[in-house]
Amino acid sequence: MAGAAGVVFIAVTYLGIKALSWLGAIAAPLFIIAAGTAMAVAANNGDFGRITEFHGAGGGAMTFGVAVTTIMATFADSGTMTADFTRWSKNGRQAVWATATAFPVASLVAQLSGGVLVAAGAIASAETAGGDFTPILTGVGSPILNVLVVVFVVINLGSVCTHCLYNGALGWSHLVRSKMRLLTLVLGVIGVIVALLGAWDYFVNWLSILGVLVPPLGAVLIADQIILRGRLAGRAETRFRQTAFIAWAAGAAVALLVHVVAPSFSDAVVGLLVGLVVYLAVELPRKQVPQA
Repeated sequence: MAGAAGVVFIAVTYLGIKALSWLGAIAAPLFIIAAGTAMAVAANNGDFGRITEFHGAGGGAMTFGVAVTTIMATFADSGTMTADFTRWSKNGRQAVWATATAFPVASLVAQLSGGVLVAAGAIASAETAGGDFTPILTGVGSPILNVLVVVFVVINLGSVCTHCLYNGALGWSHLVRSKMRLLTLVLGVIGVIVALLGAWDYFVNWLSILGVLVPPLGAVLIADQIILRGRLAGRAETRFRQTAFIAWAAGAAVALLVHVVAPSFSDAVVGLLVGLVVYLAVELPRKQVPQA
């Protein structure tokens, strides 16, 4: 199933941004339908009053810092690649509204639905299954809900995978000066192979790595494109900006140190703040050379 789905996802990505937009337009409302149905089924079969009595699962609750890092890591990479999709917006206003609603609203709905169902005890083996609510729907024994689960899983995974593959192919096509569709095939095949080798077993470790490496990248983008936007507007174009890499490396290094020495704190928040401060510190004193 993973191999077959991977082939389909590669094919959709190969078609381009129009196919991705249609897939996303279906996936978002479908998630609301599936999650809402799971909530209704769980409410009929359990007691949501248990939510306040939840003490964590998996042999011990996370610290707040680790939880923050984990949540940020789940969409930190999406935040840095958002511009690859919002650049197709009809105007800047729509791009801003799409971004401003996607993360604090849409992401919150996804996180809360899983969290509420786990805290209510509606998900069996939550320490390994997490917030996966599909067994709630298949456990009813309804053919309609079974079909809904299959369609939901394929489309929602497809929406995430195709957008990530598009972003990776687009970025690598610029780096190696090749075609986006060629890189879609190459990276897609690599991704399917990695998935079949059992990458899912290392998902938590992958989130930890993202929590260290990705937030400082976001910090550099925030500092460069928002905080210093006016001051840096006339600078000369360059293929390599070492100050950005210095700030990212500093943020990632400190985040890794926190991960090892003080794991109760949030690697992602520390890396974000350090990367932001270092970039401002190295860029502000620099005299900008206007573009000819």
